[in-house]
Amino acid sequence: MSHSHDKTMLAKFGFSDPDLRLPRHDMACRFVSIYHAGVRDAAMGVTRNPGWRIGKYTNVWVEYPIEKGAGQYKTTIGFADVFASLSFEKVNEDGAKDFINADVLFEVKITPVTASEVIRQLNLYRSYKKPKSTVLVVDFDYDASSVDMLKQEDISVIKLGNRFDKWVKHEEERAVPSLPTL
Repeated sequence: MSHSHDKTMLAKFGFSDPDLRLPRHDMACRFVSIYHAGVRDAAMGVTRNPGWRIGKYTNVWVEYPIEKGAGQYKTTIGFADVFASLSFEKVNEDGAKDFINADVLFEVKITPVTASEVIRQLNLYRSYKKPKSTVLVVDFDYDASSVDMLKQEDISVIKLGNRFDKWVKHEEERAVPSLPTL
């Protein structure tokens, strides 16, 4: 059976993302999309000046299509795992507030991949969609050289940790809502 991701330009270039079929990947995308405190640390790379703090998400999308062209020439390049528009605020000495909005692209990887694979994928996305910050969220350990390589390409790296594992356990223990039947 064909999957919508199989028809993207990324798939045509030979990229594959085995994580897409893993429930833990879906959970990680959901976690990133709703968990403000976890995102704050990663997103603060958007404003490197002291005094700015994350306000709120203005919009969040999971499996956000990265596209080029319009109308009949529109092509999907790939799908960002999570794409968020974030609002930042700073209170000035006179009490007035300044605001900026910034887009942040999050890519989630559950199974280990090389830094060069991630760089190729995210550079392709960023050639069509220009986020203020790009964050790789991983569920495995990267060596220092790989992290340095990613940082050199302006890709921040954060690791899912104990808080995520606890959240997953809580979500798995929740009662399944009664679904309507046909």
